[in-house]
Amino acid sequence: MKVVQVIGSLQIGGAENQVVHLLNGLDSAKIEKFLVCFSDQDTANSRFVSPEVRRFTVRLERWGQLSCIFRSEEHTSELQSH
Repeated sequence: MKVVQVIGSLQIGGAENQVVHLLNGLDSAKIEKFLVCFSDQDTANSRFVSPEVRRFTVRLERWGQLSCIFRSEEHTSELQSH
């Protein structure tokens, strides 16, 4: 199974802490873990992310681009299921 968590950044905060703790707490033997951030700044929470979590940075010029990513994924899965 694969788990992907998407968050704006890893700045200090409640949601950011929860994402880090959730991913770190998942069993790496059973789950492939990914973290996608929209900011690549090295923040305090960054150092707490387990090395088993694959990290990616997605740079968006506008937040509207994010909806295009999800829409294209929906269409891709529709095409693959036919």
